[in-house]
Amino acid sequence: ALQSFCFLCEQCRDVHTVGWLESLQNYTRLAEYHGLGALVNTTWDGYFMDLMKTPGVEIILEVKRRGPQRGSKNNPFLKDDYDEYIIPIDPTGLSSRILSVREQISREMVQDLMAVKNNGDHILETYIASIRDNKERENLALENFGTFHLDYVQDPNDEHGYLTPSPLRKANFDLLTLIATQESVHRLLRDYKEAGSSEETTHDWFRSFYFERVECH
Repeated sequence: ALQSFCFLCEQCRDVHTVGWLESLQNYTRLAEYHGLGALVNTTWDGYFMDLMKTPGVEIILEVKRRGPQRGSKNNPFLKDDYDEYIIPIDPTGLSSRILSVREQISREMVQDLMAVKNNGDHILETYIASIRDNKERENLALENFGTFHLDYVQDPNDEHGYLTPSPLRKANFDLLTLIATQESVHRLLRDYKEAGSSEETTHDWFRSFYFERVECH
């Protein structure tokens, strides 16, 4: 939600709000980050509580005045004229706006989880088809596929209307798929471990398989 909000601000040329948000916790280029570990020093609720406790500030922006320059441009004693603009930063208002973005993303993710399920079904179907005549599992030709179609989310306040997708929806879908996969792996490993010695060999092999690939996925 914070990333999407920063992206929207940058699209509206409000880089000053983005810069202020990043400066709170020493982030840089937050809108370009793609991963699950950006807010490692806090929780989602903690971030908003800290943000709302922050006093409002005013950013003074100096913009070079447009128009013809007074006197000769080669005169070393002439200085450029600047106009000052005051940009108010309201942390509570920013919290409310970011929470609205988070609410939209949550509605999208509820629907996008079905696309994750369809993705898994497709993987299994492709695998079964590839080994039908290749029981030795040599040179398997698994079908590649891109991002599944993500349907529009209906506006709860309009029976026939749909919400505009959040700006980073495809990136959010990728993270949703990754975190769902990671949680699935963790649950399976816990099940194997709780099964005891009967599944110890499978647990150890699968755990090694997972840790060897966790950094690249």
